[in-house]
Amino acid sequence: MCVDGDFNEWIDQGLSDYEIAEGCIEHLNTPPTRKKYAKKAPKAPYGILQLKAQQRKYDEDGKLSYVLVVTTDQKKNRNFWGVGRGK
Repeated sequence: MCVDGDFNEWIDQGLSDYEIAEGCIEHLNTPPTRKKYAKKAPKAPYGILQLKAQQRKYDEDGKLSYVLVVTTDQKKNRNFWGVGRGK
């Protein structure tokens, strides 16, 4: 997964690449707010994501992005495609 954004503020504060990537994953793991009359509490749309690897990447224009390798606790999710490894 590739995460684009303005990360200069966080880099200026002295956060490492790993800490910035963990913050992105934490944001994606946050479930949406509960609707007014909903019976169930909402779940995170991607399941519980865990960071496996991260890499800082600059595109041709010099814009910073992060390439993240993540795993989820859900075997099937409509937001992802493809077949994973393992049994």
